[in-house]
Amino acid sequence: MKKSNEKKKKAAPSSIKSLVVPLITSFLSGMIVFFVCLSLSSALVVNQNMAFDKMSMLLMVSCILSAVVAGFVLSRNMQVKGLVAGVLAALPLMLVEILIIISMSDGHVSGTVYLLIPTMLVAGAVGGVSAVNMKPKKRKK
Repeated sequence: MKKSNEKKKKAAPSSIKSLVVPLITSFLSGMIVFFVCLSLSSALVVNQNMAFDKMSMLLMVSCILSAVVAGFVLSRNMQVKGLVAGVLAALPLMLVEILIIISMSDGHVSGTVYLLIPTMLVAGAVGGVSAVNMKPKKRKK
């Protein structure tokens, strides 16, 4: 009886590790996409002399793209259900990006933040589902 309990205790850290490493990988890939899109949109606003009102729209597009990429990466790495993995990947990304947006706006929470929460969750789920529905990778021998 003791051996089965020991096996269960040994199985738990590996399952946590198998969840944490892909989650961190998807978070980092989402943040990279977010910062690249954010810098490109900022350069577009400055170079084209666009109104800064358009920046909130470009910021939302950057957040949505990063959530799609994070959901895609997590679902592809973990080989689990895409909807759950996509939402799970979007949660930490959403929290960090909302903190960045609030800090950029001097603590003022606008309607964009409230619209961003469900939009990022749906975008992460879309990324996860699209990763699951893709054909598996063909490995060369």
